[in-house]
Amino acid sequence: MATTTRPIHIEFSYGLLARLEAYVETGILCFRRISKRKFIHL
Repeated sequence: MATTTRPIHIEFSYGLLARLEAYVETGILCFRRISKRKFIHL
């Protein structure tokens, strides 16, 4: 499996992005939803 130090975002319609993250304790991958509007203002 490839690794990266940069966050990975996947764009969906309806103003949402999904950010690929891993739980620290287990390393299991998950998606966290974030609005595009909030992402732009970060």
